Amino acid sequence: MVEFSIKLPFHKTVSRFLSEIKQELEKLSQEGRRKELIATAFRGGGLVEFKGKKLLDFTNWDALDLNQSAELKRASQMVIESAGIGAGSSRTLSGSSAYHARSEFRISKFLGMESALVFSSKNQAVFSLLTAMLGERDVIFFDELTQSPVIDAAYLVGASAVAVKSGELAAASEEVQRYQYAQRRFLYIESLSPLTGRKSNLPSLWNFAAANNLEILLDESYALGLIGARGAGVLEEFCSALLHPPLCVISDLSLAIGCYGACIAGSHDLISYLINRSRTLSHESALPPALMRSIEAALDILELKLAGRQRLLIIAKRIAEALGGPGYLLDESVISPIVSVTFKGVSKAFSFAEALFQRGVLVDVIPYSAPLADATAVRFLPHVSHTERQIGDLMAAISDIA
Repeated sequence: MVEFSIKLPFHKTVSRFLSEIKQELEKLSQEGRRKELIATAFRGGGLVEFKGKKLLDFTNWDALDLNQSAELKRASQMVIESAGIGAGSSRTLSGSSAYHARSEFRISKFLGMESALVFSSKNQAVFSLLTAMLGERDVIFFDELTQSPVIDAAYLVGASAVAVKSGELAAASEEVQRYQYAQRRFLYIESLSPLTGRKSNLPSLWNFAAANNLEILLDESYALGLIGARGAGVLEEFCSALLHPPLCVISDLSLAIGCYGACIAGSHDLISYLINRSRTLSHESALPPALMRSIEAALDILELKLAGRQRLLIIAKRIAEALGGPGYLLDESVISPIVSVTFKGVSKAFSFAEALFQRGVLVDVIPYSAPLADATAVRFLPHVSHTERQIGDLMAAISDIA
């Protein structure tokens, strides 16, 4: 193949902006915090080949191994043969297919809501939802550890976004009273924290919302597939103790579901409102029909993975026990498939992760956002394929570092 290149007649001038970001990148490199995109050569069986090493993989959200399911692959392949790769148009024009309708119907029933709408990513779903609902006279409250772009979306429409101290409803009450004259008030809840692995106490939050006239937006992204008898999330565990459903459920479909995209589930009227108000939904092509079919198939498989979910909890408990020694800030009250240990200072967390890497273990390092910028989490995501020997190797590596 012949390659052609075109040299444009630009003068060799140095952009001030590029000089500034180069300095910032050099600083990140010196601190050991610069991120790079490195292709993995292999991933499977709880292992990953990364940076030339085969490692125990504790960074894979596909904890139940749905991505490698033969049923999931066949479901997609059959639709590709008939419908091709792309959708060719936006959802509001001719991009909606029977596969979209079936998948969204399946999602709504799985989550116990009336209707559902899929988006290309969780960030796009959150932006579409909040920019459609919020205005300058509205306010949205959220936990300070929330990972979703709540602040960013509120900023775009001039709404107030208020972070409250994690797990402290008393402090939240004071904040809510400051905004008692807001036109509409919302409470954004991540049911399972990807930073701490802690599940939200939904009955308490529901009572708090009712007492303060707050509409609840429940994000099940990190719980879907991992929590609940059917894998339908934390809401499934607490539904009998709740008087009413949330205004909507938001969820990423690219984590434990093993697929791609995201969804919002709620009433028929809410979904219709988003279809009419979401600019992003109207201005980008629909998700491919084959992907929609794979989401439907994934939910069918997910409901039968109770043993897999129980296995993840067993592995997580063993990891937590290994991290329960002195020197590690671990919340031992947390029982979930996400194990997170907190370090005071970014450098200590990266040093711990690097020590594990040298011993054949890959983990994720997540610096906290302000106002907790001095804290950094190292996260372990168990995988259903991890063997007893592999978990033993991890525990030996942790013990060796300690």
